[in-house]
Amino acid sequence: MIFLDLTLQNFGPYGGRHRLNLRPHTVGNAHRPIILIGGLNGGGKTTLMDALRLVLYGQRAQCSNRGTLAYADFLNQINQAIDRTKKDLATYSQLAIDLKNTDHLLQSAAKVKQTLAIFKQKLKLHKLNHLEDLVTKHFLYLLRKPDFVHRVQIDTDTLRLSLYDHNGDLIFPKLATRSSCFPPTPRFAPKK
Repeated sequence: MIFLDLTLQNFGPYGGRHRLNLRPHTVGNAHRPIILIGGLNGGGKTTLMDALRLVLYGQRAQCSNRGTLAYADFLNQINQAIDRTKKDLATYSQLAIDLKNTDHLLQSAAKVKQTLAIFKQKLKLHKLNHLEDLVTKHFLYLLRKPDFVHRVQIDTDTLRLSLYDHNGDLIFPKLATRSSCFPPTPRFAPKK
């Protein structure tokens, strides 16, 4: 994966619209694939990395100043440095990448009116975020069980979350009529 360019609008300290060219350079016969980003303290270097993470991972992004903030609260925090006297602000980050010689465009946008942020995510990974939340919830539930036997017996609802075909459609309804697809859950007896 090669990052081609990053576009930011009203993202952290970057008021207005900014476009960074991240394409690797070639000088003569030498290919130079490394981009160095430098600046003074508070210049926005970490904010650039946060923008990349946010575009790539959406609500799962582990950004530098997110801490334990909920996703919506974190998006509001991004806009704290922007002048809020304007009626309508848009926070926007977009990343163009080259993936196996095919250009792709990932973007993330938030619409801000005064202090209220309404986040609209335009990534195809949005459904995967919901799926990951469900899996995490079930997994944490299993970890809290008092003994190992209960942790081993994963309920079939959790296992069925992974049954998606190559188009991302749920294939469980197609398989529900065939009981042989889901063998009985093994029961583990304690050793004597």
